Amino acid sequence: MALELPEIPSHLLAQIFLRLPAPEDLARTSAVCITFRRLVTDGSFLRRFRRLHAPPLLAFLDLEGFHPALPPHPSAPAASSFAAAADFTFSFLPAHCGWIVQEIRDGRVLLARDHGEDERSPVFKELVVCDPLHRRYIALPSVPDALAASVYRPAPVARMPWCEPCLAPLGEDEATTAFRVICVVHCETKLATFVFPSSTGQWRTSVCKGWRELFRGRGETVNSLREPSNSPLDPMFLRRHYAYGCFYWESTMIKRKELLVLDTQRMEFSIADLPSKGWGTFGVAILEAGEGKLGLFGIRDEPAVGERDLCYTIRQNKGESSSQWQMVKG
Repeated sequence: MALELPEIPSHLLAQIFLRLPAPEDLARTSAVCITFRRLVTDGSFLRRFRRLHAPPLLAFLDLEGFHPALPPHPSAPAASSFAAAADFTFSFLPAHCGWIVQEIRDGRVLLARDHGEDERSPVFKELVVCDPLHRRYIALPSVPDALAASVYRPAPVARMPWCEPCLAPLGEDEATTAFRVICVVHCETKLATFVFPSSTGQWRTSVCKGWRELFRGRGETVNSLREPSNSPLDPMFLRRHYAYGCFYWESTMIKRKELLVLDTQRMEFSIADLPSKGWGTFGVAILEAGEGKLGLFGIRDEPAVGERDLCYTIRQNKGESSSQWQMVKG
């Protein structure tokens, strides 16, 4: 008589499937039976799988369009198929205006209306979030006047505020169909944020912090500003980066040594130092270095030898002192 094996509990199956080496293996697993398919397509399981497995590089998307990975890159076949299936010309969006890509995250693209050079751009532009693979989009409502008016206080305003829309990462417990847009408004005397969660379909105000308060206790950093209450960041030279649930801004125009940080889960602003000693002003690239560490590529000046070197440094994600940066390669 054959021994009948007990059924493997679903939580143990999940642990086994989480150890599959690649997403393609999940696809093959889902084809075995209905039980396997239901387990590996569950949103909670997929979020856990993505945290353990780095997603493959399929393409770059910039203002010039979609640039898929090419042979001999291992993702080239998948990138080619994806490019053929998706619409990265965004022809399915409303045709009353042009659209400019603002952010790409979790399979969605955030775009803002292109007002062109001949039209004065409003502080809050029209925004859409779309899924180019399935050719679907959601047009976001306008920020209510009562909320928008707060960016002009305290009056009078000598320098017009400017808004940077961001597509925030999904939280661990959020559905894969959800999204969250954060508008970070750089005002003359403060930073203001407005959040649009797809779950509510309404804008709400979030964290607001004055520049003077943000730089308080940083000694010469505040005193060196022409007016401590004014924004030390210039939109023409500002670059934004993302890593570990935080957005980072750095300004090269005024050769500052700080990063402006927004924690998108806590919705808190803070200031973190860049590496000191010889750090150049050509901009940096911030990335996730693994194990919660922040990685940074940048150019270091070496005046003694008249050279500039590309360097890579890392630090703990939550550290704020420049002394916590460690040079890995220079």
